[in-house]
Amino acid sequence: MKILCVGDRIFDSYQFCKATRLCPEACAPVLHIQSERTSEGGASNIAENLKSLMGGECVLTAFGSISYKHRVFADRTLICRIDRDGYSVLGSDAYWKEIQSKAAVSDWIVVGDYGKGAITPGIASGLVALGKPLFVDAKHNQQHYKGCYAFFPNEDEHNGIQSGDYQHVIRKLGPRGCSVDGILVPTKEEQQVYDVTGAGDVFLAAFVWKYSTSYPGLPKISLVTELLECARVANLAAGISVRHLGTYVVRPEEID
Repeated sequence: MKILCVGDRIFDSYQFCKATRLCPEACAPVLHIQSERTSEGGASNIAENLKSLMGGECVLTAFGSISYKHRVFADRTLICRIDRDGYSVLGSDAYWKEIQSKAAVSDWIVVGDYGKGAITPGIASGLVALGKPLFVDAKHNQQHYKGCYAFFPNEDEHNGIQSGDYQHVIRKLGPRGCSVDGILVPTKEEQQVYDVTGAGDVFLAAFVWKYSTSYPGLPKISLVTELLECARVANLAAGISVRHLGTYVVRPEEID
């Protein structure tokens, strides 16, 4: 099976610092950098998790924008975040041609649309029109994904979502778990939460992985029990990710 992951690529960088004193020029801490790292976020985080869970040979990528999020921590407390958004990799026409080329050799498509410029309304509608099973997490352009196989909004992302707009709606509910077409799938245990960054990306990747390994072939009309089991596994994976600072790539053995 081949899965194509498209959308906005985000680089998440972190500076972990020690706060030693207040700055004499202002009421602000003086920070001494202890360590730094950069990891993938957004659609690229979804892709990295899919590669970890399924194997790199199963995952194709096509990212249409690059953004940067720089976080500064002092003793595990986030002090500030600096964003640089929407650096286009390709023009929309060239990007759409790349998507079409890779979609032709893919079975399913996973979309991480964070509103950074990769996915235009035309590309969103075009993805649905390709006729491939489409798993979508979109912060904007929701109406252009109507008819997709599965849509993954957050709890507060109503934005006019109506029953019947999508074949299935898997709503992420944070510490309460998620719901599948209105059926609650709770988390089984309380989580020690350090950072929720990228938890939704991990959730989506784990859901698609479970579906692909347990129910191979193209999904058509799914049994509710199948989707509920995929959601249970996705809850577990997201719970693992929030125990770590920054974005996290889960491994199959962690979920087992």
